[in-house]
Amino acid sequence: MIRALLGLLLLVACSSPTAGSEWQLDERGLAGYAIATGIAAGPDGTIYVSTYREGAVYVRRSGEPWSRDPALDRLAGYGVASARPETAIAATVDGVYRTEDAGRRWQRVTDQRAAYWVAFDRDGIAWAGLEGALLRSADDGKTWQETARLDPAITVLGISRSAAIGWSSQ
Repeated sequence: MIRALLGLLLLVACSSPTAGSEWQLDERGLAGYAIATGIAAGPDGTIYVSTYREGAVYVRRSGEPWSRDPALDRLAGYGVASARPETAIAATVDGVYRTEDAGRRWQRVTDQRAAYWVAFDRDGIAWAGLEGALLRSADDGKTWQETARLDPAITVLGISRSAAIGWSSQ
C-alpha cells in the first residue's frame, strides 16, 4: 500500500492510505503542540517526525499511536531520515541520534555539535550537516567520518550531487 504523509508547521499529523486523494487526522499519542521540522517514512511503514519542541522525534509504527523516547524529550530536532526498516537517524541540537528499533530507543552517534540536517542518498550513504562540518556514514549511521571541515560559523543545510548548501551566521 502506498502511504502519503503531510506535516504542517504545528505538528498536526495527517495520513493518507489512498496516496493523497483522501486525508485523515491522526493525533493519537501527541502531547501539546510542536513545530514539525522534518518528516520521513521508513520502508517498513514507520513514520518519523522531528520537532523543535516537545521532544526531538515522534514515531508512529503501523497501527500504534504516536510515541517518543523520553531520552530525547529535552532536545530540539531539526530533521530525520530513514532508509532501512526500523532504522532512522535524527539531527538534534545535541548531535546525530540513531535508532535500530523503529524509534523505541535512540543513541547519539556523533559528538555533541548541533546537527541541522540528515539524509540518505540513493546509494544508501547517510549525510549530516553539523556546525562547521559535513559528515558521511557508509553503515546506516552507525559510524561517521568528517568529509569537510568548514569555518565554525558555517552550517551545512543540505547537499546535491554537485554542491553543498550552507548558511553562515557572520
